[in-house]
Amino acid sequence: MSSQVAKIEQMKKYTKKTGFSNIRYSLQVAEMWDLINMAREKPYDSIKLAFNYGQAKGYRAAKAEVKKC
Repeated sequence: MSSQVAKIEQMKKYTKKTGFSNIRYSLQVAEMWDLINMAREKPYDSIKLAFNYGQAKGYRAAKAEVKKC
């Protein structure tokens, strides 16, 4: 297994361990396409935006979960 494939598998396992399944805060298909299109011109910026956007969605999901308690 190549180093890149191993790292991708590690990332998949890491995210799976969170048990996160709240579709309301997940990345939507239209958002994925927008990021794919952005990546054609600005690959670094699209990856950075995807990460930051995912982090912000996770933060909001956590806040919503706390409000339930």
